[in-house]
Amino acid sequence: MDIIALNINGADQKVCDCLSPLVSLERRQIISSYRFLEDRLRSLFSELLIQTYAKDKWKMEDKDIVFKRTKYGKPFFSTFPNLQFNVSHSGHWVVGAFGEWPVGIDIEEVSPIDTNIAESFFSIIEQEQLQKQTENQKTLFFYRLWTLKESYIKADGRGLSIPLDSFAFKINEEKIVFESNTLTEPWHFRRYTIGNGYECAVCAPTSSFPEQAAILSWNELVSRYHLINGSSF
Repeated sequence: MDIIALNINGADQKVCDCLSPLVSLERRQIISSYRFLEDRLRSLFSELLIQTYAKDKWKMEDKDIVFKRTKYGKPFFSTFPNLQFNVSHSGHWVVGAFGEWPVGIDIEEVSPIDTNIAESFFSIIEQEQLQKQTENQKTLFFYRLWTLKESYIKADGRGLSIPLDSFAFKINEEKIVFESNTLTEPWHFRRYTIGNGYECAVCAPTSSFPEQAAILSWNELVSRYHLINGSSF
């Protein structure tokens, strides 16, 4: 498994305009629907990261990079469904998880939030853990739980059709315990430190996680993309 974190800070509208032709028509339509540049850039670099990894690591060709979606909306390669990927983005970061088994990843910028909304999304066990935190730690702990839950429902592939209060996490320092009454297969989780003020979690049915995420700037990704494709920016 590979975890890649892409820092898109500094990319501008010119970059967006130059790189948009490189992604799929579906993605270009999504990008053009966004009002804010930050959303357009995050969407653009999400697909560009997938394309670059697929060509560089999996030696896929352009004709192989055809995206389809499951009935729950999770994207996959129609020609190589055994090669799994998942992306997430928030703030200045786009992150991707890649492997040969189901993967889910989520990153969130830690910002002020009313942690009382946990009553609508978290299990009783998680709500109790949250309430035990000091006021200064509640927001951080909320996002820690949230990214773990998001990573799981994305790896599972059913997304928000899974009730968020139907499973629970217990967090004790770096130890993560996952509880669900409906699952028999094991799921493993790992948190990653990516930038200041962000929480990131990954889920997979294997414990073979990399020790750290590979950090790239958007310039490095673009250079790698063009090197692989024999083109120039």
